[in-house]
Amino acid sequence: MATSRPMESFVGSPGNSRSVFGVTLTWDQATDIDLHIFSPGGEHSYFGNKAISMGSLDFDDRDGFGPEHFSTNALVPGVYRLAVDYFGGQTPTKCYVTVTTDEDSLQFSRTLTRADGNGGAIPSGDTESSWWVADLHVAEDGSVTITPPDLTTLRSGLDRGTSCKE
Repeated sequence: MATSRPMESFVGSPGNSRSVFGVTLTWDQATDIDLHIFSPGGEHSYFGNKAISMGSLDFDDRDGFGPEHFSTNALVPGVYRLAVDYFGGQTPTKCYVTVTTDEDSLQFSRTLTRADGNGGAIPSGDTESSWWVADLHVAEDGSVTITPPDLTTLRSGLDRGTSCKE
């Protein structure tokens, strides 16, 4: 049974090889929401640059609901940043991001209230139009830790809509 609970971080188990991860974005309105992935080496995967050295975004859904999915089978140690941007539309939109490693899965959600039409610029943190979802930390041994950027908010009762599904 899936339950929501506050979380400070999520730790995945190390395996015999580097963990594989995927990120899936869906949303509940006919709006243009975009997934952004930043690699430890500074590469940026998004609708204008889908493929980076360790993975790629499969599709830019510009008229609603998603999914947009980033996947990789070759993680390198370091920090990956996961972000969402409300690019086009006029309706408050609930966004769902599911992060899946080789053994575990987490879902985060947040409502974005307005589009910024920023032309694909890097999301600038948490605003009405952008959301810094989480950092994915890959250790040298291949273990993965997923940490939302604002633990203070999580400790205060998930008031920004972030949740963990078990």
